[in-house]
Amino acid sequence: MYLPCGVGGAPGGISYGLKLIFGPHVYCFFAEPTDSPCMLVRMLSGPGKAVSVYDIALTNRTELDGLAVGAASMFVAPLLSDRLAGTYTIGDAEAFDWLRRLHSTCGIDVEPSAATALAGPSRLDHRIGRNLGIR
Repeated sequence: MYLPCGVGGAPGGISYGLKLIFGPHVYCFFAEPTDSPCMLVRMLSGPGKAVSVYDIALTNRTELDGLAVGAASMFVAPLLSDRLAGTYTIGDAEAFDWLRRLHSTCGIDVEPSAATALAGPSRLDHRIGRNLGIR
C-alpha cells in the first residue's frame, strides 16, 4: 500500500489494520512532501522524541496542503515502528505530474495530495523488495 501521509492518523490506522489482518503479506509505505516529511523525521528521531521538520532545517512549504504538517503524531509513530515498510518523499512538481498523468490517461481527478501515492511503485527498488520478500 502506498499511502499519502500528513500527521499520520489516517495512514497509520490503515497500516495498523492491514498488518493485523494480513500480517507479513502486506507492505505499507508512506508518501510525504519533500519539504514536509514529518513522519519520516519522527521515525528516524527515535522513541519518545518530538522532532519536527523545522528541527532539521526543512521549510514545511508545499502545494500539497493536505500533507503540509511539521510534526507527526506522537501516538501513531510508535505503533508503526515495526509495521511500516518505508517512506518516500515526493516534490510538488512530480506530484502534479502524477496528477496530470492520472487525469490524461484515466480521466480521474483526485486531490493533489492523493497523487503522491502514485509514485510509490516507481520508488520500490527491486533489491529492497527482494529483501522484504516482495517478488
